[in-house]
This record gives sequence, structure tokens and C-alpha cells, in this order.
Amino acid sequence: MYAIVHNDYVILTQPKWNSRMFTNVLLEDCDIDRKILLSDEANVPLIIDDNTKIVKVSDVKPDYNSKIQWLEGPSYTIVDNVAVASYTVKDLDLDIAKANLKSVVPALRYEKENKTIEVTVDMQNFTVSTDRDTRAILASKLLSVASEDSFSWKFNEGWATTTKADLESIIVQINTIVQTAFDWELSKINEIDACLTLAEIDLVQLYDVVTEP
Repeated sequence: MYAIVHNDYVILTQPKWNSRMFTNVLLEDCDIDRKILLSDEANVPLIIDDNTKIVKVSDVKPDYNSKIQWLEGPSYTIVDNVAVASYTVKDLDLDIAKANLKSVVPALRYEKENKTIEVTVDMQNFTVSTDRDTRAILASKLLSVASEDSFSWKFNEGWATTTKADLESIIVQINTIVQTAFDWELSKINEIDACLTLAEIDLVQLYDVVTEP
């Protein structure tokens, strides 16, 4: 990462060497007509004049809790021809912390409702996805099947002679997974809304904790 320093202020940072950008900024912001070359990267710190130079940037962010905190900055200090970035850890506004957390919940619910379950049909075990496309296909097929009918249905692992009762059983299992996911989402939204402090927000657990055996 590089920075243009002019009169002891960082006026531009770039993640990579950008000779065209540096040339334009020097001309437009500093009234310095100098073409910066790709090869000039090897000469950093590159002294343009007594008040202007291009230096490397040391940008190490401090640890912080993104659920309830944010980083203010950066501000820069020039140390040994390096622009050292500094940040201040600040507390988020409670409403912003709530909104940030709630924005994550629907995607996590979507993951929970889209799983693969094992079902038994015609005395064989098969796997079925609980995703929305599969649910729609199964529901559509169920509407067209009479109670006494049997038909061939292709699962991930192969074909099976299937009945309306089989479809109903599969759909019930899928609906249980889906409803559980939506119940989880609502409970988390309510839990977040009930928080009165950032400390309470920090205690809201959105991800399943996996313990080692």
C-alpha cells in the first residue's frame, strides 16, 4: 500500500502502485507536473520535492468486536518515511448494532431451511433436499396424485415406487425443517430487538456452537 504525502498530510492512498493515479493527483492537488513511472516503485520512498513524497503505508488495524464496535480512522503519522495508519475503536450506536445484526439473520435462516434429509420410500433410504425448488416440485406432484396411485419417482440415489402417502410424509418432514428455520429467525429478531445495551447485543448467538467430542 502506498500514499502521497504533501505538507505532512496523506492526500491519497492506493492499495497497489498506481503511477497514472499518482501523476494525476500530483498535478491536480499539488500543482506538481511530474510523470510517475511504473519503475519508480523501486525507489520508494520517492521524493518529489521538499514537501511531497510517495511512501509505503503501514496499515495494521487493531482488534475490535464488529458486533458492537467500529474503527474510526485512519489518521496517519509519518515515521521514517512510512505512513503509519492509526485507528480508534469506537462503540456502535445501539440501533445501528441491532440493524447490523438483524441484517445477517435472514441469510442464516436460509441456510437452516436448505438442508438434505433422509427419507424412506419403498423400503429404501433416499436423500431429499429441502430447498424451495424441491418443495415446489413435490407439492405440485402431490396435487396431481390420487390416494390409490403409485408412480415411479427419481431420488438422488435412484428410482423408487412412490405413493401419495410417501409424498405427504416427505413434505411434512421438509415443512418441519423449514418452519423450525423461520421460528429461529423470528426468535433471533425478537431477541435482538429486546436488547437494551451493547453488552446484551454481544451476547446474542447467531451461529451454532460446535463442540469437539
